[in-house]
Amino acid sequence: MSYLRLVLRGLFILLWLLLVSPHDCFGQFQWNWRDPLDLNHFDWGDNKLLFYNSIGLGVTLKFSKRTPVNDHQPSRVQFSSHIDVLKEYSRPPISDLYVARLRWVKPIRTFLQVGGDLSIYRVDDAEVDTEGIGAQVVFNWILLNGENLKIVFDNGVGPNIFRDAFPFGGTRFNFSTFYGIALQVKIPAVGWVTVGAKNLHISNADIAGSDRNPALDGWGLTIGYIFH
Repeated sequence: MSYLRLVLRGLFILLWLLLVSPHDCFGQFQWNWRDPLDLNHFDWGDNKLLFYNSIGLGVTLKFSKRTPVNDHQPSRVQFSSHIDVLKEYSRPPISDLYVARLRWVKPIRTFLQVGGDLSIYRVDDAEVDTEGIGAQVVFNWILLNGENLKIVFDNGVGPNIFRDAFPFGGTRFNFSTFYGIALQVKIPAVGWVTVGAKNLHISNADIAGSDRNPALDGWGLTIGYIFH
């Protein structure tokens, strides 16, 4: 448990730095970073994410049995709230992106939850200063399911619309795909808290032509509270 506290403390420090650091602290430069799950023909960060999850959901429903309901594995819908702080890493000028999300998920199996996010976006870079709203279909694949600790592969996809065209040179209407690893920790007298790392992609899927489809790719940290 001491190791877990150290990990959580490190994530909270990184999140704090991203929140309070001035915009120029990281500079307007292109990060030497690549989406770790972009394997060219297989990319978990693009619009085929929904297809991959649908295959997994179909296999799950076909070949696995529903787990009996108990206190450890509730069947009811679960609600949570989250804040994401992200930095763009591939398209200068670098954008700062802040996301507030409300989420609901329903357990399908002990290792899978399906639901949705309602999101509010705040974007700040040298060319665009805007806000947006969006909704995503969410898939939570639970890699470790303990009584006080869960490790979740969290991913989803959905549309969003911004007050101004974003990214610069694009359109107001876009799609976002995201994935990440989250720790869900049960803290005495507090409840379930979630912290994790997240990769986000925003583009318009060429709906206005390939020359008007600049993409945002960013990474960042997320923190949230699960209502039980």
